[in-house]
Amino acid sequence: MATKKILIFNTAQVVDLIGGSQASLEDAITHFLDNNIQVTYISYRFNPIINYNGPNFKRIFINRFRLNPIKFSLDILLVFSQILFKKFDYVWANSALPSFIFIPFIYSRVNIYTFHGPIIEEQVYANKTKIKIYVTKYFYKIFLNYFHHLHYNTNYVKFAVENEYRFTKNYQSTTSEVLVDEKIFKDKFSNFKKFNQYGDKLTILIPRRLVKRTGVSNFINLIKVLPTYLQDNFIFLISGDGPEKENVVNLISHSKNIFYLGLLTEQQLNLMLYISDVVCIPSIAAEGFCLPARQAMILDKFILHSGQGGLIETTDNYYKSMIFNYTEKNSLSEQLSNIKNFDEETKYNYKFISYEYKLKNLFKNLYE
Repeated sequence: MATKKILIFNTAQVVDLIGGSQASLEDAITHFLDNNIQVTYISYRFNPIINYNGPNFKRIFINRFRLNPIKFSLDILLVFSQILFKKFDYVWANSALPSFIFIPFIYSRVNIYTFHGPIIEEQVYANKTKIKIYVTKYFYKIFLNYFHHLHYNTNYVKFAVENEYRFTKNYQSTTSEVLVDEKIFKDKFSNFKKFNQYGDKLTILIPRRLVKRTGVSNFINLIKVLPTYLQDNFIFLISGDGPEKENVVNLISHSKNIFYLGLLTEQQLNLMLYISDVVCIPSIAAEGFCLPARQAMILDKFILHSGQGGLIETTDNYYKSMIFNYTEKNSLSEQLSNIKNFDEETKYNYKFISYEYKLKNLFKNLYE
């Protein structure tokens, strides 16, 4: 029987694949269970639906109020029935929603809140009104009173959040990228086989949420002005969904080397990560960290990126990191040429600080 207990909260996008914070939590849950730690995981419902529960693991989904008010109310009552009058060693919140509903009623030794990116900057790029931004800022000041410790995946996120919410400087904090377990991730590809459907052309995968801040539309416009001889060496594959989808589809409607793959399943996305030569992260703002960039490093892929936000830290000292600048005319051309002419005989072993080590450092008392 488990002697230690952790309660985890996270939000989720309804139609998206599992995002960075969700995927990192799945690896964390695996480690907690392997160490006989009881886990209760609460989040909004998302696709794909994961229903696994076990002796030490309970996963509770909450339907969103605007989609089904009755189911939402019943789900809230269910969560309260599971957490009231129970003690937890840790509460780990990765989002304000839906944890703010329950946090005042929970008893635990330590409450940790993880910031996955700057809040206000992302709201600006999502075209939130000034009133909504002010309300959010006031809300966080109240909400974070329930937490003892703040966690940031990158120094960029820490500095950005402390600039947006200056009161967070008074909190104890840890900066450590707790994103993906290298071994768990590699095991997903044990039965995959390499194939190339585009001949001698290199494939560049752009696996992004299609929102303004991820820069996919900006990047397409940059591709279009590349010299023809350079464009002809590459195939650009875009996956994902979001408000920018229609714009992206329109921009590539007459292109011969840029294709939209739609919203892929996790298995399909893993296959594309495996067979692609390059993973591209063209963000223009609020990139707190980047799970696909870390995954590309594990698979020894090129990472073509804008160097925005936490991308510099994520790819620090990685020999296949290729940074382009939107404001420099020839920047993308130069990096694509570097990728095309790269000497693959170069021997290099990137050393990861193990995911397990970073997780245990963040939750020290759980493993004592």
